[in-house]
Amino acid sequence: MTQVEKDIQKAAKGSVLNYIAALFQLGIYIFHTLASRLFGMAAYGSYIFSWAVVEVASKVAIFGLDKGVLRMVPAAREVGDIAKERAGLQTMAKVLVVASLLVALVVFMAAGLVAKWQGSKADSSVLRVMALVIISLPLTIVLVSATMATLSMRFNLIVRGIFEPLAMVAMVIVVWLVWRGDNGMPVALAHLCASFCASILALFAFHKVFGVSFFSLLFSKGEIDWAFVKYVIPISLAELSNQAIYRIDIILLGFFVQDARVVATYGACAVMSNVISSVRYAFDPVMSPLASMATASSDFKRMEQTLRQLVRWVGMLALPLFVALTVYGDLFLRLFGKDYALAKDALAVLCVAHLVNSLLGLHQWAVVMSGRSTLDLCNNLVALVMTSVSCLFLIPRFGIIGAAVGNLVGNLTFRGLETAQVFYLFRAHVFTRPLISVLFAGLLCLLVQMGVRAAWGGHSDWQTFCVSTMAGLVCFVVVILATGLTPQERRLLHLGD
Repeated sequence: MTQVEKDIQKAAKGSVLNYIAALFQLGIYIFHTLASRLFGMAAYGSYIFSWAVVEVASKVAIFGLDKGVLRMVPAAREVGDIAKERAGLQTMAKVLVVASLLVALVVFMAAGLVAKWQGSKADSSVLRVMALVIISLPLTIVLVSATMATLSMRFNLIVRGIFEPLAMVAMVIVVWLVWRGDNGMPVALAHLCASFCASILALFAFHKVFGVSFFSLLFSKGEIDWAFVKYVIPISLAELSNQAIYRIDIILLGFFVQDARVVATYGACAVMSNVISSVRYAFDPVMSPLASMATASSDFKRMEQTLRQLVRWVGMLALPLFVALTVYGDLFLRLFGKDYALAKDALAVLCVAHLVNSLLGLHQWAVVMSGRSTLDLCNNLVALVMTSVSCLFLIPRFGIIGAAVGNLVGNLTFRGLETAQVFYLFRAHVFTRPLISVLFAGLLCLLVQMGVRAAWGGHSDWQTFCVSTMAGLVCFVVVILATGLTPQERRLLHLGD
């Protein structure tokens, strides 16, 4: 078995667990629909605005450490340098705690000013509660990322895939039973409680994988690994810019429109369309260490073959979701409430943006894991500028459609730059027959589902959805099989060459 085949076999196993985790994370979407249904559109809008601010701020607190350990741990283990791994983990613990506390404090203190800009004094208390999430969320993300750096994906499934969504759903129901407020405070409190519970479980997972507690690393007297810090600084800025690309539309919409109901409507579209990108997120922790090892040995052909296979798998999983959300966007938005269905056009635009992100997003790891974190930062900054300028121009004129188009512009810019750079730096690309066949299958699936919905207009929406989805998936699978599986897929399925 070649090294590429071994990499793809590892990727398949790890990605399956991560994808199962992504499926379980659908519970988070249940949390959002319940929050809107139980507490009302205005309350959900207040919460989703604060959550967008906190998501961006959390990237500052994470400080690029989640991506840094994905490179540091496998690179240290590849050469058997246990001392380097330990020093990196100690540095990770110290930087994470300091950054999280400082950022949480800044957001807490600035909540009144942000709420004033947004035009709602009531949102300041919601944002202050959500600011505390900045302490627990980065801890969960970084510790789970560290466990995945060892190519052990089970704790991502347990902590982020199963426990965290269930905790969020349970907490929003419990809070609703005891506090039926009409603002975003109960939703924020439910999110905060679930987040702290998940962080406790993440601490246990980290100890289980590395055999050392997070707090012993935090209070150890070991020296800071400044090389590691130097590496993650541009990553942290890039991650901040990247998160801003996907949340600046919500934040600017809140500033311009100053109507919690409009923000709620667009927030529901953002949450729903993110399902498409979640597919790729399942492959990120797998691609990153494999890219780190391949670039460390300058085996760019190995990286290209692995990238091509993973992008094909992402397409096979993301395209059916894209089709369903594009054709039946109004149906899914009504899960939040009947008034949300009016935003179906904005949802369709966001689905295109997330499809671009999903199909081309893995190129980022070829850039970052080759040590070019500064280049990744530049890519993110350019995309952020494009998104911001587009939103500033379009939102006052077209409202939520303008915000969605601004998001799409940012995605096209960001992922286009990465794809071009991977080709220039490594002479690697993914646009081969296996991926084109998947794209063709997705197009056929889209046409079939649109045709069935138009023909079955007299039946109930959910009946039509079930029939058209089954017909579309059959066509999708037939095209995939007719155009042929890749050799790696045949080996994984024990079909031989």
